[in-house]
Order: sequence, then structure tokens, then C-alpha cells
Amino acid sequence: MIRTLQFLLLLTAFIATAQDEYDFDYTLEYEYVATGLPNHKLYVFVNSKDNTSRLNVWEEKDILVLKLSVVGRAYYNRMLRENFFVESIALRCPPSSIVKNEYRVKDYKVIKLQDTVINTQKLNHYILKPVNEKKIKRKQLLIEHFIIAQHPDFEAPSISKTDPTYAIWEAYGKIPQGIMQQHYHADEAGNKVLATYLGQVIKATKYISLYKSCR
Repeated sequence: MIRTLQFLLLLTAFIATAQDEYDFDYTLEYEYVATGLPNHKLYVFVNSKDNTSRLNVWEEKDILVLKLSVVGRAYYNRMLRENFFVESIALRCPPSSIVKNEYRVKDYKVIKLQDTVINTQKLNHYILKPVNEKKIKRKQLLIEHFIIAQHPDFEAPSISKTDPTYAIWEAYGKIPQGIMQQHYHADEAGNKVLATYLGQVIKATKYISLYKSCR
């Protein structure tokens, strides 16, 4: 009996150390709007004190699509809605891809604009702008807008380390804290090409574990 208990304890410890676990304490619900595509809900699971991972979830034909982003890699999974609504999900060896960063620090600059007000709430407004403005006119690059709301629980920077623009923000020197209220890409005329708008902030715990052997 004692040996069996010792074996079970060792097995549990082995399984725990064989997995990477990512925990999220908030869910951000966004409306995703893109030119030529139908609008849909996008759910972003975040850790308010750690910006090293993100879990994006959206629906495709009654199936939920999961994208777990960690620094340098993204993991994908599909599951039924009823299987998702549990606190902890284990991903054994889901399909993955190496994230290639097409943003070069020298090609962009971060500019802080005047604060904007939406529904009486004061928000910070930044743009990520290509240094070579001719590329904007030729529509090779877009201007990226970040509108950020302060939140007392969010201590981590609002830009995730998994975001391809993170290195540019690091070079800027100060990454704002808070919640992304709006994030959109605009052309030279200011037309929004792709945008996400925050709908609600939900306090919810979610754990995602990933077997280390999958990496």
C-alpha cells in the first residue's frame, strides 16, 4: 500500500514537471471587424500580471478554435463548445507553428497621441507608424492604432510579448499598462482595414497545460 502510494506520488510529480502550464485570470471579449470578412466575437484570455502568453478563442461552424501563443510559437486546437467550459484543459501535442516576425524595429516608430475619450472614459492612444511614409501611400504598410484603458487589476504591459510588435515597443522604452480597448489598422486616408473593439471584461480563471515533449 505504501509503495503504491509512493508510486502514485512520483507519477503525479513526473506528469506535473512534464507539462508547461499557462494560467489566465481574465477574458476580454472583442468584436473582430475586417474588410471583406464577416464580423465575429474574439475571446482573448490574459494574465493580468504576466504578458508572456495569450489564448485566443473564436467560433467556426459550432466548433471553437483555440490559438495558444507563447513567445516564438503558436499552438492550435479545435473542440466542441461544451468541452471548453471547464477550468483546465490539457493539450497533448496540438498542431503548432513558429511565429515569424515581419516587423523590423528600424522600420517603425511609436507615437503617443493626445488621450481620447470614449463614453466619458479617458484612454491612452498610441500609433505604430512606418518610418517610410511612401510605403503607407503605396499601401505596403498600414498605421496601427492602440487605444488602451487603465484597469486597477492589470499590472502587466498591455502589449503581449507574443505580439510581433513587442520589440518595437521595447525600443520605444515604455509599454503602457492596462487593457486594449481598441486595436485597429488604418490606411493613409484613415480607413480602418482591420479592428477589434472591446465588448466586456470578464473575471474568469482558465488553465491550459501543454506537454513539454510537444515543443
